[in-house]
Amino acid sequence: MQTMKTDSPDKRREKRVRFFWPVWVGHEREANDIMYRAKAVDLSKSAIAVTVPDDTPIEKGHQMLTRFSYPKGDSNMFDMGDYKGWAEVIRVDQGKHGSKKIALKLHQPIEDKYYTMPA
Repeated sequence: MQTMKTDSPDKRREKRVRFFWPVWVGHEREANDIMYRAKAVDLSKSAIAVTVPDDTPIEKGHQMLTRFSYPKGDSNMFDMGDYKGWAEVIRVDQGKHGSKKIALKLHQPIEDKYYTMPA
């Protein structure tokens, strides 16, 4: 894991943590409560970026049920927090190797302090 700083045009101001763990996302009205597996790219208190296969039916503006674990605290990176709640798809970018990168704005921000690497 590593802290990621960026000068990208989206002007993020929150600290983010990069990690590559499974994330589960699903549509509000999906038949049989299908959840799609994604992979986390980075996380802030109010948003998470994930990658999904190109054929995953997710588009900008969708409301997604989102479930994932994240490292919390600074002293023990194995101390985990859990998030389960709704998020809005705010950006979909073409990824590499048959994937797309999805930015999700969490409806309920993460209240825990999450793990960050020293600068």
